Amino acid sequence: MADVVLGLRGRRIGRWTVWYLFARDTPAEHPGVSRAEFEHIQAGLTIAASNPSAQGGQRTNLVRWGTVLKSKEVLAITFSYFCFGYVAWIFFSWFFIYLARVRGLNLKSSAFYSMLPPLAMAICSILGGALSDRLTRWKGARIGRCIVPAAAIFLAAGFLSFGSMLKARASRAWSSLEAPERFTWPRVLSGR
Repeated sequence: MADVVLGLRGRRIGRWTVWYLFARDTPAEHPGVSRAEFEHIQAGLTIAASNPSAQGGQRTNLVRWGTVLKSKEVLAITFSYFCFGYVAWIFFSWFFIYLARVRGLNLKSSAFYSMLPPLAMAICSILGGALSDRLTRWKGARIGRCIVPAAAIFLAAGFLSFGSMLKARASRAWSSLEAPERFTWPRVLSGR
């Protein structure tokens, strides 16, 4: 038990040390920022942000929390992340149990098939982002940022509909598979 406590405390002290050594309020205060890098950063800032005295010494007005929380864009992205996070949580924590207990898959098959959704999420998130960036450069921000998520939602709805129509005998066919290379849709659907 003492090793666990000391191990956790050691990691916490390590994180604090790294934070103390590397975190600064501004790039000018950081010893690792070269003069050329600092000038590059300053060139990318607006006049008001790089020189607060240009506004007569006043701070810029911050956006109020009420404005942020009433924003349609903030609400939409929050709902989007909630949906993605909820589905990811189901696949990470409950999908294995569902496949084993409800669908009757054996341990090996349940482990294999419960690995596929998180793997697909990781790969498709990267590919979807790259595709969205390419569409944004080609057709503009509205098309590039809306088409990929909309297509993904409709594709997911199709897969969910298909998955919900599988019969118990198809699940038994899945559990009888000994290796992923023996997986074929006609075999799963026929229950053989």
